Amino acid sequence: MGRKVDWLKGIIVSLITPFDQNEEINEQALRMHIDFLIEKKINVLFPLSTTGEFFKQSMQERKKVMSIVVDQANGRIPVMPGCHAFSTKMSIELAKYAEDVGADGICLLPPYGMFPLADEALYNHYKDVNEATELPVSVYTEQNVTNDMPLDLLNRLADLPNIMGVKLSTTDMERFQLGVLNLSNRIAVCTGMEQVFVPALTFGGLGGYLGTANMVPEFWVKVYDLFMGGNLRDALELNKKFTFVVTPVVLKYGFSETIKEALNIRGMNMGQTRRPSTKGVMITPKEKEEIRKMLLDLGITLIE
Repeated sequence: MGRKVDWLKGIIVSLITPFDQNEEINEQALRMHIDFLIEKKINVLFPLSTTGEFFKQSMQERKKVMSIVVDQANGRIPVMPGCHAFSTKMSIELAKYAEDVGADGICLLPPYGMFPLADEALYNHYKDVNEATELPVSVYTEQNVTNDMPLDLLNRLADLPNIMGVKLSTTDMERFQLGVLNLSNRIAVCTGMEQVFVPALTFGGLGGYLGTANMVPEFWVKVYDLFMGGNLRDALELNKKFTFVVTPVVLKYGFSETIKEALNIRGMNMGQTRRPSTKGVMITPKEKEEIRKMLLDLGITLIE
């Protein structure tokens, strides 16, 4: 059955959460960042992603982020908050709050930090959340973060009435292609991996949940527009360039850390990640220069 929506496609930004020097949510910076992304013509906002450090936030903080993002987006583009939690009860609470504040849908990881969960337990988790909200739900698979889900389980989930899509985070293109073949007649299948964004589109994916679109939204919008305009060759070349330029930097300094520092370099005060950070120490001035060069290599114009 599923629940087809027309907006789950294109550049879906796994939104960062800006923090101030006391590691508190920086509401002003978050609102400014939302405007920046919308001006750059991204398609969907996904707050409370792993990139957004949802796992370092309390329930009240997560609700605060939801309400800020929905309010600031103000209907200009869809907002799909993450409602990930340790328990089904907590995910339902977050889903109902997202519905109350006017979100367009929700995204849901399997319960994390609980290995392994049987397929039936995972199915019931999604089924219970599905039945507790009127909002469309996107499934989020990420084997590096939580329980992964086999395609036969995703097939069952796609039959639930509110399931609208899946973030299939894998670099295994056979798995992604099988996901498209089995699921795309009922729900939207998108990638969660920048390295294979264009290949995923060629296999029938509708878009990508991209954390790095926080720092270089114009780059990813260009890639997507090239592909949609039929220029596969140039889209692939840019995708390969991204992998070559960005991946080594992210591996050195951390994913969210690199994104926030890149935005700081671009003149936006996004602060640092909440502790613990990937490196465990602050990024040095020399390391900041490497991130600056990364942005320049991607064609981003920096204000001196």
